[in-house]
Amino acid sequence: MFDPQQPYNDLPLLPPKETFDDAEISKQLVKTSRALAKLNGIDLLNNHKISEMMINPFLISESIQSNSIENIHTTVEEYYKEEISAKQLTGNNKEAEKYKDAIMYGFDQIKDNEMLLTNDIVKMQSIIVPNKPGIKSSPDKKIENSVTHEIIYTPPQWQKLLEDLMWNLDKYINDDEIHDVDPLIKAIIIHHQIESIHPFLDGNGRTWRMLMVLYLVLQWLLSLPMLFISGYINKYKDKYYAYLREANYTGNLKPLIIYLLEGIEEQSKNTITKIIKVNQLIDHVKNAMYDEWIKESDKLINAFIEQPYFTISSVFNTTLIPARTLNRYFKKLSEVWVIQKSAGSKWSYIYYELAWLIPLISEV
Repeated sequence: MFDPQQPYNDLPLLPPKETFDDAEISKQLVKTSRALAKLNGIDLLNNHKISEMMINPFLISESIQSNSIENIHTTVEEYYKEEISAKQLTGNNKEAEKYKDAIMYGFDQIKDNEMLLTNDIVKMQSIIVPNKPGIKSSPDKKIENSVTHEIIYTPPQWQKLLEDLMWNLDKYINDDEIHDVDPLIKAIIIHHQIESIHPFLDGNGRTWRMLMVLYLVLQWLLSLPMLFISGYINKYKDKYYAYLREANYTGNLKPLIIYLLEGIEEQSKNTITKIIKVNQLIDHVKNAMYDEWIKESDKLINAFIEQPYFTISSVFNTTLIPARTLNRYFKKLSEVWVIQKSAGSKWSYIYYELAWLIPLISEV
């Protein structure tokens, strides 16, 4: 019988015996697959132009949402303000930056190798938590209810066992023949398994939230890591932990699978809406900037979206447009309310027409 107070050293290896051939799962799988395909399709329709421009702010938003699950709090606005006002990011804004760097590292490995190995997962975790890197066993690793402090799960706690479980997960991730289930279901099984292994001293949750979207990229269901589940988990956190607990206590993964399939559907639709709105905003701003004196409007728009708070220096670093020319452009753009001075700062600006881009990308 499962005992949350004892290390779960009997955690089953993958693949699970179930094929999850269930009518309720199948019904939700159809809806989720359609939404995800539409997200990938709208990205391809735009030749990745909007997605590539938006990848940095979207990743920052996801970083902040994922970190907040671990009680590491900041906002998109605070992040961008510090990014242009300080020599380097600090505190929780630095944590958001590390999360973004980690997911892009994983994405690069998939592009280069068409695989996602244990060593890659460990590297991602070490980017997030450089002071506690790698697979490590510890008798102190216990998961408790944050309110009652009741122990609800104790991960496996034997170094060799953790390593064996991770290598088993490695094979499951990269062998498409090992389990005859839809890749979306497989992504959720991977998500649950690494959460159950809990191989790291810190950064477990953030690592497996990255891993789920990266697996969808690995399976060609997404061309860019543009789907983010953390906002959904934040919104329905109680259900999430209840379904995780049920999966470990009873072995029943169905509620967790349906819950996360619903989350992927919802977040796919949200991201589609954001991409469409950003595209409309870009068209609007291009019309406002259409004049003989602006020859580099595409460069400027790209720079402004990537960094909604900016300075002449930061835009020069991105576009290589001479500072004297930028100064003249900024003056003109301020006159027509395309940009405006950032409150409380003499030198920084905010992209006025896309000022609501910040709450847009911060939405759950």
